[in-house]
Amino acid sequence: MSLSLAGCQIGGSTTGAVEKKAASDTITMMNYPDWMGSKEVDSFKEKTGYTIKQVSTPDGGDSAWVNIIRQNQGSYDMSLAGMKVAETLKTAGLLEDFDASKVKNLSNIDEKYVKAFPWGIPVEQGKIGIIYNKDEVKDPPTSWKDLFARAKEFSGKLLMPSYSSDVIDVALLATGHDLNTKNTADIDEAKQAVLGIKQYVKAFVDSDAASQVYDGSTSIAVVYDYDYASAKANGDKVGWVSPSEGMPGYIDGWVPLKGTANLNKVYQFMDFHLDKSNYADFINTTQASWLMPSVTDSLDKNLVDNEALNPETAGKTIYGTLQSADIQQAVASAWQEIQNS
Repeated sequence: MSLSLAGCQIGGSTTGAVEKKAASDTITMMNYPDWMGSKEVDSFKEKTGYTIKQVSTPDGGDSAWVNIIRQNQGSYDMSLAGMKVAETLKTAGLLEDFDASKVKNLSNIDEKYVKAFPWGIPVEQGKIGIIYNKDEVKDPPTSWKDLFARAKEFSGKLLMPSYSSDVIDVALLATGHDLNTKNTADIDEAKQAVLGIKQYVKAFVDSDAASQVYDGSTSIAVVYDYDYASAKANGDKVGWVSPSEGMPGYIDGWVPLKGTANLNKVYQFMDFHLDKSNYADFINTTQASWLMPSVTDSLDKNLVDNEALNPETAGKTIYGTLQSADIQQAVASAWQEIQNS
C-alpha cells in the first residue's frame, strides 16, 4: 500500500476513543515481510496456542506508516517501528503505555538500547553506508561528501534508497549539516544536492541494490548494513564504506498499539522474542545488527565477522530524532520534487 508523502505529516494527535476489538488468540502485527525468526511464529504458537498474523508495512516512508495505523486504529495489536515512528505514535496517542516489567527478557538487551527506545522492546539496529563492487571501483569514496562530488564517475551505476528520509539524511551529511537539523534551509540544500546528482543515479530502489552491486550490473550503492551482509555472504566481491561523517542509523523495536485487546499476549510475544535462542534465530534469519551482547556465540560466524553488522566494529552511527512539523513537511516536499524532477 503506497501513500504520497506530499502534504502528509507524521505529527498530530488522535482524538476520540479507540474502539477495542474483542480479545482473540490471534495477534495482528504490522511488520516488514519475513522480518521474523524462521521458526519464531510456529514456535510461539506451539508454546502458547496464539497465532501471529503479520501485515506488511506500507511503502512511502514514516508518514505512510503512521497514517495507516492512525486510519486503522484497533485493527493492529502491535507493530514494528523505528525510533521516529514510535515517538510519533506515542505523541499522537496511538501507543499503549509500555510496561517493561511485563517483559522479563528485556534485561538481555544492552541497557543503552533500552534507554534509547522506551516505547517498547528494541530488537535491532540499522545503519546506512556505501557498498561497492571491488572490480568496478578501485578507489571508493570514504565520505558522503566524496560520494556526491564523484557521482559523475559512477553515472548509470549508482543506486540510492527509495525511502525519503534516508536520501535526505545522507544528503544532509554530504552538505555538512546536522542529521537532526531544525533548519528548513538545510533540507533545501540537501534536496539541491540530490537533484544535482540525480542524472547520474541509475535508480532509487527499495530492494535488490546489493545483488546488483555484487553481479556488477551496477558499481556502487547507498544501502543498509543488512543488504551488505546479504551480498557478502555470497563471496568477497563487495566492499563496505563507513563514511567519515557518520552513518544515519536507527533502532527498530516492537510497540504495543492503542486499542489492542491482546496486550498481555503482546507482552508474552515480546518476552518470547527476547529469549536468547529465539533472538538468535531472528538475527540469523534477518541478518540485522544485534542489540543483545550475550547472543554473539549463537550467531552465524559470517555475521559476527561482518564489519558493518557487529556493534563493536560498525563505526559511528547517528540516530535520527523526531522532527518538527516544519521539517517533516520540508522533507516530504523535497522528496516529492526529487521524484518528479
